[in-house]
Amino acid sequence: GYVAGLVLDALMRSQLGTPHEDPLQLTAYFLKFLEQGPFEVHVRALRRGSAFTNLSATLVQKAEQKVTTLAIFGVLTPSSRDERNVTVAPPSRFAAPFPLYTHPSQCAKVTETPRWDFLPLLQITRDPHYAKIFAKQGPSMQLGHYFTLKNPADRVTTQSLPFFLDNYMSFAHVTLLRNKIDPYKSRPATLAFSVEFKFPIPKQDSPHHSLRSVAVLNKGQFVNDPCARHETYLEVWTAPTDVGDRNAGTEDWKHHQRCLAICHQTSMIIPLATKKVKRSGPKL
Repeated sequence: GYVAGLVLDALMRSQLGTPHEDPLQLTAYFLKFLEQGPFEVHVRALRRGSAFTNLSATLVQKAEQKVTTLAIFGVLTPSSRDERNVTVAPPSRFAAPFPLYTHPSQCAKVTETPRWDFLPLLQITRDPHYAKIFAKQGPSMQLGHYFTLKNPADRVTTQSLPFFLDNYMSFAHVTLLRNKIDPYKSRPATLAFSVEFKFPIPKQDSPHHSLRSVAVLNKGQFVNDPCARHETYLEVWTAPTDVGDRNAGTEDWKHHQRCLAICHQTSMIIPLATKKVKRSGPKL
């Protein structure tokens, strides 16, 4: 997710000043392991139309192609000149509901300690509704979390959404635990990462949204050999307040939240011996 965010940032920079500055869809394929160090992102325009721009991007490190990406850019904000307004959003009864059941002020902090280098930068709470479902150990998995950037100066940006969409506990990780296999002797490796952007980041003066928090829902239900190949579906939404803020807000707080992006991932679990890495551990 972090790498996809870096590629997305390069794509967005290449589109500045064009009619299509907003990413609508991005699919990244991870070809080889990346290392901490310098890299380049080579961007190429495949097609520029009146409504959409199609781009490709390749992340290159040490003269090797590590990630290849296809993206579609356009305009996320509906035009006032467009007579057709078919965006489905609250208060429409057909709008997708906010997927978390509990306000951030009523959620308990996550007790697990994932081995993430960036964990000190985040505050994380888990929706108790999904915690109960998770405890039942059913045939699939759903979890809902709130993430808050601890630094008051930090802000949720479009480029940061892939990062938030990559912070989760996978069903494959849970399957290893259930089979009494130490998941810390392996690591997740992403094969494909696809994001579709839905609504723009709220304005900074919005009274209904946090500037540095998001809500994330993740679902998984299949694990297959080889390498515990598994899929994960995720949604990232706006959040009403920051983690730790005890202001419960108004009763209609859910109706003001918007889905920022959805994501489909294909990943696998590989032994650490396959590739020595500095960081290991599950996605939350």
